[in-house]
Amino acid sequence: MLSTSQDKESSVLKFENPELDRRIGGLPIPSLTLIEGPNDSGKSILTQQIAYGALVNGFNVLFITTEDTCRGLLSHMEGLNWKVTDYFIQGKFKITPLNTAGMKWNSEISRYYLFALTNFIKRKSKVNLVIIDSLTHLVTHAEPNDVLDFFSTCRYLVDTQKITSIITMHPYALNQE
Repeated sequence: MLSTSQDKESSVLKFENPELDRRIGGLPIPSLTLIEGPNDSGKSILTQQIAYGALVNGFNVLFITTEDTCRGLLSHMEGLNWKVTDYFIQGKFKITPLNTAGMKWNSEISRYYLFALTNFIKRKSKVNLVIIDSLTHLVTHAEPNDVLDFFSTCRYLVDTQKITSIITMHPYALNQE
């Protein structure tokens, strides 16, 4: 059962956290959401809370992480009493680690990763929610047009495939000009 409002045009995903649900009110479905903040500001834990709420409410979740491993993410969420292992086993919670450690980043590599990432998401047809934690490494050295293309493609997926997307990154990742 999806915990959403009755009107499909104004559906809202609840977080299964009374305090967050009261303060934020949920997440519009479908939508593209950017969570930006400095190191250790809670971006990852917030996305994990949203993923848990989505799973409890019947969503299929794809969690792409540059911050953790599959086992590490499951262990961390279970440690917070968010029982997600069964969803993982059932295929409702897909975790894709994107190892970027030690990469020698430049604009060409960034372009390739952004393009590959959007193509990967396009092929995940049974997913309702995509979380990317974090996009920082991929966009820091990217050309502005490549970043715009990435977000335009994400917006297109929201509009055409009704995929809700949540992306985290650090504030310094994008050129502010």
